[in-house]
Amino acid sequence: MTEYSVVFIVSALFGPMSWKAYLVVLLCPFMLLVGLIRRRELSRSEQRGVLTAVGLYFVLAGLTAPGLIGERLAGKFEMLSFTTVATLVILGTLLWLRPRLARRS
Repeated sequence: MTEYSVVFIVSALFGPMSWKAYLVVLLCPFMLLVGLIRRRELSRSEQRGVLTAVGLYFVLAGLTAPGLIGERLAGKFEMLSFTTVATLVILGTLLWLRPRLARRS
């Protein structure tokens, strides 16, 4: 499942055209991460790392929502690619978790 998540994110971000709507593929990685935390398959420090990454994603991606912080500021944050950086945080988290999950299988 981790491999599929990584492929989905990479194809959405690094394809010939990347739009914010294409990041719907993040549903699969988030389901994986929440499932890992709920099943307690990770150590306490790994759980904190995943929770931090997910929280950072929502903070960064939320800053591009005009309804939360205003249209002008949200536009600036979107031009600074906050959504892309947030998605790269999730991609990095999945790549960090992959060898740890493979050892447990």
